[in-house]
Amino acid sequence: MLEWYHWTLITMAVLAAACAWHLPRAVFWIALGALSYVTSAWWHNAGLPYGAAYGMATNLAICLAIYSLAQQRWELRTWNMFHAMILLDILYLAGIIKTQLLFAVSLEVVNAAALLLIAATGIMDRAGYARLRSGSYRGRRLFGLARALFSKRNHPPFWQVK
Repeated sequence: MLEWYHWTLITMAVLAAACAWHLPRAVFWIALGALSYVTSAWWHNAGLPYGAAYGMATNLAICLAIYSLAQQRWELRTWNMFHAMILLDILYLAGIIKTQLLFAVSLEVVNAAALLLIAATGIMDRAGYARLRSGSYRGRRLFGLARALFSKRNHPPFWQVK
């Protein structure tokens, strides 16, 4: 049974995918995150043991996928969001986060932040901020943010040689 917060996150995922539809990599990361979310929710609702460990394993798999395939810095910021989810899973499994409600709310907040990052990236790309020059009027204000999101990744994965 889906609760209101499930529907909220589903709506946010659909809106983020709509905002970033022209960025196939963004839609791919949204789809992977949604797959992780659905399977983790199913695991928990089925009453299977170690739901947080299963969620951590799916988030770790997505982290590895993003790390190996990311080409721009905004993808690495999405990677950091999945790090935060893994950290929350570890804190819950270690007993530092005591209640299931606090754990679930924390994960939902990080999920929402990741979706907002992807949606904002899609909107900025569609508006043309990725192609700004620092000398234009519009560019002076948003050039730093656009450069931080759309510039190429500085370092390849550790297993690739330059």
